[in-house]
Amino acid sequence: MEHPDFSEYTHDQLRQVLTRIDRQRYPERVAEIERRLAQPQPAVADGVAAVAAEHPPAWAGFWRRTAAFAIDMTLLALVGAVLGTLFADALQALGGWGRLVGLGLALAYFVSLESRGGRGQTPGKALLDLAVRDVAGGRLRPAVVAGRTLVWAIPFFLNQAPLPLAPDNLLASAALSLLIFGLGATNGYLLMFDRPVRRSLADRFCGTVVIRLRADAHGRLPVMPPWWRGHRWIVAGIVLLSLSGPLVMMKLASVARLMGPLLAAQTRVQALPGVRHVGIVQSTSLGASRQSRVLSINLVMASPREPDPLVLARRAARVALQAYPDAQRLDMIAVTLASGYDIGLWSEWRSMTYQAAPAKWLATDAPPAVAGAR
Repeated sequence: MEHPDFSEYTHDQLRQVLTRIDRQRYPERVAEIERRLAQPQPAVADGVAAVAAEHPPAWAGFWRRTAAFAIDMTLLALVGAVLGTLFADALQALGGWGRLVGLGLALAYFVSLESRGGRGQTPGKALLDLAVRDVAGGRLRPAVVAGRTLVWAIPFFLNQAPLPLAPDNLLASAALSLLIFGLGATNGYLLMFDRPVRRSLADRFCGTVVIRLRADAHGRLPVMPPWWRGHRWIVAGIVLLSLSGPLVMMKLASVARLMGPLLAAQTRVQALPGVRHVGIVQSTSLGASRQSRVLSINLVMASPREPDPLVLARRAARVALQAYPDAQRLDMIAVTLASGYDIGLWSEWRSMTYQAAPAKWLATDAPPAVAGAR
């Protein structure tokens, strides 16, 4: 695999390889390809087709790649669980930045194993006979593996991360949607439908491909087929949807006339001491006899050792009622206090919920009921 046999390649296939090969890293291969291109192409049967008939192309399939990824992420989750057991308080102190710990672990794992030193194989890939190579068949430099990992890891670790962004910040929401939905959906789409090579966005950005190692035994990669042009239009559509999604959601919320008051209440509660992150949602639940309108306040405490969680819950409910007066006409206000950590690979949370009618939250002598703890 370190030096593919170009004698079986047609001129068109050699030109395709030449557009993707790293000229600085493989000057001798470039020279060989250019020398072969300078020679007349023999008018004989396609040698590559004959080789392909004897040794079928070995691009890694979707389910095999998915299973290998699941194995690797399970191993990383076990590492995250051990870290959480040993350093729970330190990870909670990081808050939303804790996901950088998970990202660092993922980078270290994949860069060390998928680059030259690790032979292009993580444990998941080794179990399923897969390896990562560049399009010329060579093993990857660590910088290439790092870039390839970041393309899929950024959407993975940003998804549901408690970022300190104002919910009405359209520009930040669009950028976040592009990174999470745009990159993530494009990666998944190409992995499923870019047949037969299954090159994800990460593979195309970094000039890599995932193969079955049975092709490696013959010293060559299967010939790279041309990319279907329709993929470009679909990828462009995914990008446009990811950019326009936040605007559509904000328009829908403004039509419902709920976003302004709820955002004001959320901003006010977010500013309270001891609160790291907060989300406020108004919903309607169907009970046995009637509908119940509920305002749910979910907040993450800055410290797991809050001296009096009930005081913090009451303060949050009262601030929300002041900023959102319509909440006084609701049936119930539920305040959930949570503490814990989330590093993307592993998370652990403890929470307690207090709920009562709006009038009881405002009264000083009627403590809310504890709905449950977990």
